[in-house]
Amino acid sequence: MTLNERAEKAVEHKNSGLFKNVLFYVLPVILLIISISTIFSNDIWGDENYSLQLIKLSYVDGIIRTAWDVHPPLYYIILKTIVDLFSGIVPNPIWTAKFVSLIPHIILLVLGFTIIKNKYGTVTAFLFNMFSLGMPALMGFSTEIRMYSWGMLFVTLAFLSSLEIYKAESEKKYYILLTIFSALASYCHYFACAASIVIYIEIFIYFNIKKDKKGVKRTFLSGLGVAIIYLPWILVFIMQLLIVSGGYWIDPITPYTVMKNLIYLFDSGDKIVRAGCFLLFVIAIIGILAEIKSRKNIESICGFGVWFGTIFLGIFLSLIIRPIFVSRYIMVTAMCFWFAVAFSINNLKVNWLKVCCVLAAVALSIGATKDFLSTEAYYQNGTNKVLAFLDENLDGARYVITNSTPGKDALSYFYTDEKFIVVDEENSKDVLAIINEDPSNKYILMDTDGTLNSLLPGILDKAEHIEKYNIHWDVLDTYVLSNQQ
Repeated sequence: MTLNERAEKAVEHKNSGLFKNVLFYVLPVILLIISISTIFSNDIWGDENYSLQLIKLSYVDGIIRTAWDVHPPLYYIILKTIVDLFSGIVPNPIWTAKFVSLIPHIILLVLGFTIIKNKYGTVTAFLFNMFSLGMPALMGFSTEIRMYSWGMLFVTLAFLSSLEIYKAESEKKYYILLTIFSALASYCHYFACAASIVIYIEIFIYFNIKKDKKGVKRTFLSGLGVAIIYLPWILVFIMQLLIVSGGYWIDPITPYTVMKNLIYLFDSGDKIVRAGCFLLFVIAIIGILAEIKSRKNIESICGFGVWFGTIFLGIFLSLIIRPIFVSRYIMVTAMCFWFAVAFSINNLKVNWLKVCCVLAAVALSIGATKDFLSTEAYYQNGTNKVLAFLDENLDGARYVITNSTPGKDALSYFYTDEKFIVVDEENSKDVLAIINEDPSNKYILMDTDGTLNSLLPGILDKAEHIEKYNIHWDVLDTYVLSNQQ
């Protein structure tokens, strides 16, 4: 090889490395920018309104209110602190609140660019970062004003700390980190707490297989530390559990709900994206089985274990207490799951298959992003239209009468609660009496499922149909009823 050929090869190798580095950093950041672009919206749903209303209270009153709900308080404390901090800078608290949910994803990206890249390789880190914002549900939850992204962050950090314990059992700092992150997860969401319990179970199993009594002891002390940190909230948790056991809104466990839980992280409006994500999971499982004897994929086994163990625990508790588990609670384990997929793909022995998986991950992220942006545009446009209509007509109406509790909960953030009546079978006669008591009143009617005309017999026949609006996913056929007509 001549000197010129060597020089050309060196330049080609350098350019190739530069190109790979650009893709490594730029593609995940593009996904982040896309998520950031969607925060400038008034679109919210009922639970997000609850979060926004709660942070209007003082810290003490907010914690007390949370105690009577079914969630621990940490997320609301984080949300209130950041929204209040930027209240004089950002004109709309909804925008700030959406960005608060994006912060954990930013932290995970930084983690991927640094620690995960250094410890687990460039391919694992790249896939981890692409998955953290580019997989179904993850981009949507990245700006939802709820606690799932924060619970996911703390569970992921606890999980990564546990991986270091497997590699360096004597390192006290990893036990300290495991304790802290597990406690934070437990204060964020109860199924983040369940995921942390699964992580501890995995560590106990690992040390029992190795017959390492010191490891078992250290893990027990770490778990005891979490329990001590959690003591201030334990009585509240027991009270909430008693309230939930008496009645709750979640549907019973059925074969359909079990299957829905298992496929939730793959679910997408795009069938190709759904099938592609499932295929990556299958390839990752095959990679684990291929290396099962050498135990090179313990990281992937444990990652999938956190995901599956949390689902199992949720279903088990739902069967012995009452239904308390819905599919979106799995989000707290999402990055443990996708880390496992990334790590297993990185360890594939067949190089062309590994390259295909990386390219597929990029393509699937593009598909999932397209689906996300389409959904966000639908939500934003719908919300803008219904708010514009109500801004113009609400003052002249006595009440907004609807059979949609979610729609009412979302809209009541923007308008006084007293303006809205949710009609059902129990109060329908009273609502009809209110409508008929004064012929000079005007009412806005919003029907979500076609039952308003039966709850208030013939009421829609007397009203003028305006348009079919949507607030988030809730479709509302909107009418104006004026008794002067």
